[in-house]
Amino acid sequence: MSIFFGLLSVFLLLGGCAQNSGQLQPVADKALPPVPQEELRQRCAAVYPQGKWQLVHAIEFSMADGRSSSVLGVTVLDGSSLSCALMTIEGFTLFQARLDKRLEVERAVPPFDKPGFARGLMEDVRALFLPPGGQVFYGRFANGAETCRWTEADGKVTDVQPLENGCYRVRTYDAEGRLTRTITARSCQMVNSILIPGELELTVPGPAGYTLKMTLVSADGLTMDM
Repeated sequence: MSIFFGLLSVFLLLGGCAQNSGQLQPVADKALPPVPQEELRQRCAAVYPQGKWQLVHAIEFSMADGRSSSVLGVTVLDGSSLSCALMTIEGFTLFQARLDKRLEVERAVPPFDKPGFARGLMEDVRALFLPPGGQVFYGRFANGAETCRWTEADGKVTDVQPLENGCYRVRTYDAEGRLTRTITARSCQMVNSILIPGELELTVPGPAGYTLKMTLVSADGLTMDM
C-alpha cells in the first residue's frame, strides 16, 4: 500500500497553484528569411494525434521538494475529446475522467475528488495530446528557431517548436507572458503522419511545481493500422 499512499500525497500537491518563471519569447518575422509555412504547419500538426488513439504510459511524478511516485496512465483520444484513467502498478484505479464539451469525472478515490484536482490534471493531459485553440502564427524566434504560436482569446499563448532531432517542445504562457508549462518529447517515431514520442516530460515551474516523466508502453490507433 506504500505506492497508493505515496500517490495520494503527490496528487494533493498537483492540485495546488505553482508559481511561474520564465517569460514569453518574442517571435521575429522581419529580419529573418521567410518561414516555409506549409512545411512548418505540417510539422506542428504532427505533434497532435488525429482520429482515435489509446495511449498507455508509465508515469513518474516528481515534486519540487524531491518526492516522487509512479503510476500507469491510460489516455483515449477521439477528435477533440479525451478520457484519462490513472492506476497504481497493482491495477487499482485512482481516477477516471472524460473531457469533451465539459469535464465529467467518472471515478475519483478520495482525496482525488477535491475541487480543482480533476480540472488541473485534465488540463495537463489536454496540453499533451490536443492542439491549442485560437489563432496560429508561423514564425521564428530571434535565434532562428521555427515555432508555431497559438494565441487564445483569454491571452494564453502556446508555442510548439519542432526540434532538429525529429521531436518537439511545447511551452505555454499565461496572459501576462509567464511560463506555466513545458513539454519536451524524446525518441519520436512517425506513425501515419503523427509523431509518437517514446518519452514525454511535462514540467510546471515554481516551488509548488512538479514534473511528469512519461514512458510509452503502447500506442494503438483505434481506427487505423499501426
